[in-house]
Amino acid sequence: MNNKRICQNCGHIWSYPAALKRAWLSNSEQSCEKCGARQYLSAHSRMRSGTYAVMVMVVILLIRVLVDLSVTSSVLLSVGLFLAVFLLYPFTIELTSDNQKLAGMQRPPRKKKKK
Repeated sequence: MNNKRICQNCGHIWSYPAALKRAWLSNSEQSCEKCGARQYLSAHSRMRSGTYAVMVMVVILLIRVLVDLSVTSSVLLSVGLFLAVFLLYPFTIELTSDNQKLAGMQRPPRKKKKK
């Protein structure tokens, strides 16, 4: 698997627990454990995390509708799917040395007023 958890400044490969902590439990800006340089989750990684969450919710709703599951089974399925995404997400994160904005979040350039 391609390892994208690499500091852009010193090349240090972040461990799985460090990547898990940085990906889920804190903001996107973190310091490298080795050199101290600021590292950010790429815009693509942040977008991907939201996509995973939506996909899990859609799968849960589809299974709930298509297969008549009890409430207990639905809760167990939901917890299992969220746990799987939670544990696999650090393998997909990508670090960058600059704070990238999400494409949809950028402001359009202001138009100059005519006098």
